[in-house]
Amino acid sequence: MTGPRTVGSVVGENLRRLREQSRMTQHEAARLFKQYGLRWSRSKVAAIEAGDRETVSLADVLLLAFVFKVSIDEFFAGDGDVILADQLSPVPRGSVIAIIQGHYPEFPRPQVSQQEAEEREHQDVERLFEIIDARNKLAQATEADQLLARRLGVSVDEVLAASLRLWGRTLTDERNARVVGLGDDLETGERQAHRGHITRELSQQVEDELSVSGPSQAEEEKEDG
Repeated sequence: MTGPRTVGSVVGENLRRLREQSRMTQHEAARLFKQYGLRWSRSKVAAIEAGDRETVSLADVLLLAFVFKVSIDEFFAGDGDVILADQLSPVPRGSVIAIIQGHYPEFPRPQVSQQEAEEREHQDVERLFEIIDARNKLAQATEADQLLARRLGVSVDEVLAASLRLWGRTLTDERNARVVGLGDDLETGERQAHRGHITRELSQQVEDELSVSGPSQAEEEKEDG
């Protein structure tokens, strides 16, 4: 059994496994990742696979799972323990996978002083507000994408992926950028009319892109079933 590994090392190990199973080179993987908004160079793919990065962000792991069409827990497969935090004993990979799947095993809690406990509680509260703020910003940043996904009956991920292929950013961000490009001379009503026209025009481009790329793997499996 291998010794404790960092999250980045474990994710990198499984990234290499999934890439090789897909018969892709690191260059090909980097190009594919960029289509989904993950702007990694071949050298960064190599560094992560080699375990040279201690951590990988949750957003990056989510995007990798979307690219390879696998569950997030696939990136924690294998033997050995995972180092989640300096203050916590290494955790078995099976326990990490259990957490991802919604189960919460008991971990030995480190001994901390009252002052440390209060400081951590304060940090946890701050982090909670940061998460809430980030979620609100994400909802605002993908408002048009979510509306289009509901109208077309597809997932938001599919609309986001198509938007990233077309413009390198979300439909909402592209729409807002074009509205800003109209200048400040328009009346409110006229600006809103232009905004609606731009939204419809861009939405049609996303719809066309989705038609060209075909149904997602999830939709194909649903149809086969």
